[in-house]
Amino acid sequence: EDQIVHEIPVYLSQGLADNLFLFQYPLRPAHTPYDGSNVMGARIKPECGQVELDVAIETRGPHYSRSKGEQYARGTEGEGSTPYFKSGLMDKQTLTSDTRNHKRDYRY
Repeated sequence: EDQIVHEIPVYLSQGLADNLFLFQYPLRPAHTPYDGSNVMGARIKPECGQVELDVAIETRGPHYSRSKGEQYARGTEGEGSTPYFKSGLMDKQTLTSDTRNHKRDYRY
């Protein structure tokens, strides 16, 4: 049996049903949530229901390798292109949504 990690109140309403998104990260460990993360940018494609969130990566912490961050940032640059990581470090990650039909894709 799974442990309850967090409980939130749920209100049933169809008023905003077409404008709500549920974000789940089943592979992310429970001890490293995105709570309080700095969202640096967001994009939405309403026709296909896709959302992208740019979430900041802590580059000053003890678990960040500055040399690897610089290496990854350089690896994203194409010749003559605008740098994706403006700081010269891999300082963000992009989370991309995937639309799921809960009745078809999830097992209860």
